[in-house]
Amino acid sequence: GTGSFEKCKSSADKIFDKGAKCLDEPCSFGGVHQPPMWQGGKAHVILFENFFHTARNVGMVPGREELTPRDFEEAGAKYCSSKWDDVSMHGPDAAYPAMEKDAEYKTCFSLAYIAAFLQTGLNMPRDTKVPVLGQVGGSDIEWSLGQALMAAMNPT
Repeated sequence: GTGSFEKCKSSADKIFDKGAKCLDEPCSFGGVHQPPMWQGGKAHVILFENFFHTARNVGMVPGREELTPRDFEEAGAKYCSSKWDDVSMHGPDAAYPAMEKDAEYKTCFSLAYIAAFLQTGLNMPRDTKVPVLGQVGGSDIEWSLGQALMAAMNPT
């Protein structure tokens, strides 16, 4: 609620326990082993669902196929320091015309959390390019679809 993206991101950084013992390097947060997911500035992961909706709300997608943690930081610094009257307005003439109804209440935190998750949680370098998708083959990507695909691919 302060309008400070840096303070919000600093608070979000604390969610990711980097002090946990890592038995199998490299680790992300909580001491959990994490194989490298990026090389040469490119990620081998896809961001979807909340990552996509947040990026779309502030106008980062569509139009760009890949975003970096730095992009989320820069969008967060701009959004979080904006006047409430500017971010709460909806429609084509609004500062953020793609903003979903009621998303303005959580967008500052979402941008800070995403930046913290990628950088602090996953140790992703700030300029690593990551695809941010809302659809594949004309179908919406949702976490439940991902879970269904995982279950179908790995029957127990």
